[in-house]
Amino acid sequence: MHGVVHDLPHVAPDGVMDGPVLACCSTMVSWHSGRVALRRGSTPPSISGGGGHVRDRVRTVDGVLAASACLWGKRMTTIRFYSTREEYGCFSNFSRHPFELDGTRWPTSEHYFQAQKFAGTAHAETIRQARTPKEAAELGRDRRHPLRPNWEKVKDDVMRRAVLRKFETHADIQATLLSTDDAVLVEQTTGDYYWGCGADGTGQNKLGRILMEVRERLRRSAATPEPPPRAPG
Repeated sequence: MHGVVHDLPHVAPDGVMDGPVLACCSTMVSWHSGRVALRRGSTPPSISGGGGHVRDRVRTVDGVLAASACLWGKRMTTIRFYSTREEYGCFSNFSRHPFELDGTRWPTSEHYFQAQKFAGTAHAETIRQARTPKEAAELGRDRRHPLRPNWEKVKDDVMRRAVLRKFETHADIQATLLSTDDAVLVEQTTGDYYWGCGADGTGQNKLGRILMEVRERLRRSAATPEPPPRAPG
């Protein structure tokens, strides 16, 4: 099994990291003084023990389960998704779940994401009107049209907004997402090492991670009771 799904923060020279971390299962994980200590395991080349360091980001996504069990005392599972025709197809940006965002109706989250690469241009509207999410993706990857200058800085937040609004809008798929409990969600792709896990599982799985963020946000929202109405003054 491979590494982790979360970015790892800076590690002090003593090899101790502040905050909870899901480490790869071949690494010993222990709690002390409210911190997590990572000591050298037999496999991960990116994690070292006392006097060592951890890379700013460990990008492998295929293993988190055993270490999670060590940290939290419970068994976790992985749910992989890709095709809209599969059980968890609603997690795909190609799923046909329209929503309104920025004052406009979007056929899919793929339409919204690709259009935001060209926000404020005629090409963005062309993408919004694309007949299918596949066509929207192809139009968004057409480099005859220049990307907005800050795209690399904002693209994660654009995806986050689209995914959140999609699951806020549709109660049925919101229930599906919440039903996954604390499972690790992984977009099972072969060619995408940023949004998905990539062919060898070393991708960053950004879409899966955003879905898990949205799941936690929706869970907290559901657990917060509505404030009582104010009495007439």
